[in-house]
Amino acid sequence: MNEETRQFVGTWELLEWSVVNVSSGKKRHAYAGNAVGHIMYTDDGWVSATLMETGRKAVSDDRVAIQTLKRDILEHLAGPLDSDQMDLMRQFYLACTGYVAYCGPFDVADGEVHHRVREALMPQMIDTTLTRKYQFAGDRLALTATTGDIQDQLIWQRHE
Repeated sequence: MNEETRQFVGTWELLEWSVVNVSSGKKRHAYAGNAVGHIMYTDDGWVSATLMETGRKAVSDDRVAIQTLKRDILEHLAGPLDSDQMDLMRQFYLACTGYVAYCGPFDVADGEVHHRVREALMPQMIDTTLTRKYQFAGDRLALTATTGDIQDQLIWQRHE
């Protein structure tokens, strides 16, 4: 592992996650500023990131109801969902949209870090590469990703 890559190794705690509309310059904070998270880079070349909105409501832990709902939805056998099923779907939707998680190998080249996603909460992230520009300043790491007209900047502090 070269020195450029080695400086990533460790656990980092999220300090700030801002989202900028590049065209308008309008800036907001992800999850209305209520975001926490950690990103870990290992010395064998893996990254694991979890970010979440604080204050999410607990969801049902009734595994039978959850599996039944999943089966009914997948098989399209349920017809209209009853109010309990709709409530359960609403709970999980809100919980999932307030959470980001993925892991996989990473590499560094030309001022960018590449997260090669192997596992993720969101299936569409699997087998993709998340490219971030990076900048170190003392014990802080800024990761910036631009997708279309949206730029995310995440500021992390090394966790000691």
